[in-house]
Amino acid sequence: SYHLGLRLPQEGGSLDIRRIDETSSLISSTVPPWLCNADGRVCLAGAMALVDEVSTYGAIVPWDKQWRPGATVQLSAQACRPLDVGGGEQLVFETHRIKMGKTLAYVDTQIFDSKGSLLASARHVKFQPMQIPLWGVAMSPLLKPFSFRAMDLYLDKLKPHAFKEPTSDEIFAIEGWKHADGVSEGEVSVTSAHANPIGAMHGGAQVMMAKKIAARGVESTGLQANLPIKMIRADLLAAITTGKGQTATVNLRSRLSADGVQSNVVAQRGGVRAMDCSIWWDAKL
Repeated sequence: SYHLGLRLPQEGGSLDIRRIDETSSLISSTVPPWLCNADGRVCLAGAMALVDEVSTYGAIVPWDKQWRPGATVQLSAQACRPLDVGGGEQLVFETHRIKMGKTLAYVDTQIFDSKGSLLASARHVKFQPMQIPLWGVAMSPLLKPFSFRAMDLYLDKLKPHAFKEPTSDEIFAIEGWKHADGVSEGEVSVTSAHANPIGAMHGGAQVMMAKKIAARGVESTGLQANLPIKMIRADLLAAITTGKGQTATVNLRSRLSADGVQSNVVAQRGGVRAMDCSIWWDAKL
């Protein structure tokens, strides 16, 4: 969340929590420049990374009886018009509660610009059971205030993020890249700098990583650089985790359709399929 700019003003950020009620939330924040394409416009994959965090902590967590953030199992978005929002400009996220269950949570998020124009619609699906022992007990009404305080103390002790003024090329550096016959392959080294406080790479970050290799494959075929994205759908099949001081190698493979409209990306870690991501490109946007 730090480099996504999702911090309250008193913490040096621009996050504005306008409303959280029983069925919807309305939150705005400014776009970090590194989430933008070379043309200066925010990338749909970057907007999805913001949606992941905003819909989790500004909707799913307060709507869940045990305040569970869960794990993303599916994240998708469709652009309605060009995302003519640049770094330092505002995006507004309106999240609606679809279904909050014991195992799965479904929410929809609409993304607006500062003038109220709808830019994109997204859906976020979470697997809610927590792998942290006694989470339900810790979030009981009696213990919840003490648990929140303990979380604050833990987060305050975390070291500053390794990326000072990041770029997407720095964060998602593709190593060993090769391209042939419409197929691109490469690796990304994932460290604790890529992970959330419990040591896992969040869904929005995985979508940005998939978009990175897919876009590089598109450019290698001679198609327009920074081709706009019409739609993205990512299925998160297994967690990409990394311990303190450890590095996880994520293998990426992107195949571009013959008509240049769709890229299908598969991410594996240690031979385990971790993500399937489909990206539809649209030269009309």
